[in-house]
Amino acid sequence: MAPRTKKIDIEWADSLVGLPVKIPDHWWVGYTGSYKHDGKIMSFDMVNQKWFIELDDQDDDDQYLIAYDAILEYCNTQHSTIESFNLPFEVVRQGDDEIVTQHGTIYTLTPTDSIMQIFVYGIVYNLLRY
Repeated sequence: MAPRTKKIDIEWADSLVGLPVKIPDHWWVGYTGSYKHDGKIMSFDMVNQKWFIELDDQDDDDQYLIAYDAILEYCNTQHSTIESFNLPFEVVRQGDDEIVTQHGTIYTLTPTDSIMQIFVYGIVYNLLRY
């Protein structure tokens, strides 16, 4: 049976690696506290279509799966790097050609076959092919 929804776009999902988060105690089942744990996104799990986060707590080396709606809710909007992440209202799915960010900015995605990468003096440049 074919999947009902398209899979999350891997390139976009991977672009969220490093996003800072603040996860409250009540996010975990059975906990009710409001203390917020600093952490960040470590990787994307293609099978579960969720991201792994790791907390900065010294006594916790575990990674936890988190869905995109929770990422939007718990991303650290005060962190200095937050503007470098593309956080639309909904996940970007494979084949999507337009996304809208939380701030209402609309981006049109360029198909990867229209992009040419060149490498000059250690810097990768992405150029649109016409």
